Amino acid sequence: MNVEILIKYWNEISSLFLEMSPYLMLGFLISGLLYIIISKETIANNLGKPGA
Repeated sequence: MNVEILIKYWNEISSLFLEMSPYLMLGFLISGLLYIIISKETIANNLGKPGA
């Protein structure tokens, strides 16, 4: 009985992961490109100074 619940749980988790994986990869790709394109100085200038 408990093994069936664990197998069902594992199948649902793996199915959810497979459904999310393309969107996660796209997000990682976009964030990596933004990290390469936009310099840290630009981000710091646009976000403002600490305590201001």
